[in-house]
Amino acid sequence: MRFGIKTGANAFFYLKPDRIAEWGIEDEFLAPVMTSPTESRSIVVDPATLPYRIFLCHKDKADLKGTGALKYIEWAEKNHDWHTRPSTRNRRNWYDLGKIPKVDIAMNNLIDTTAYSYLPENPTLFPNNFQVFENKSENVIALCVAMNCTMFQSDAECHWDRQLWWWRHAY
Repeated sequence: MRFGIKTGANAFFYLKPDRIAEWGIEDEFLAPVMTSPTESRSIVVDPATLPYRIFLCHKDKADLKGTGALKYIEWAEKNHDWHTRPSTRNRRNWYDLGKIPKVDIAMNNLIDTTAYSYLPENPTLFPNNFQVFENKSENVIALCVAMNCTMFQSDAECHWDRQLWWWRHAY
């Protein structure tokens, strides 16, 4: 279990179709991303229905010559501070999020009513407001069903809600 992706510059990395079209960013640099539990109407996440794509580029700028991806990166460097932020500036290429492991199950961190666990149709990625699991067994569906059952939800409500109450009232 680990947190989802921490981009350091969500406005740069999470793209809607209009921004993708504006810059002509190629499909090879994009992957589906679920940024909020409200984006899926089911615990089985269909990547085609998600409103955002995440920008994933592992190439150096020299290898991007003539691409929409390079134009987008250069525009960002000229017009924003995203490449100088502490969480991005120490990367070899600030716009490279590195290798992202496969996600078998994702659970929303920001629990307001229910702690849903999602079964993504890969490749679907999740930001750091989700816990993500890579399950080594073949029982991914059974595990996801168990995580969405009443007993799991009751435990989450009894124990996690106290922590959320403390957090809300401590600050």
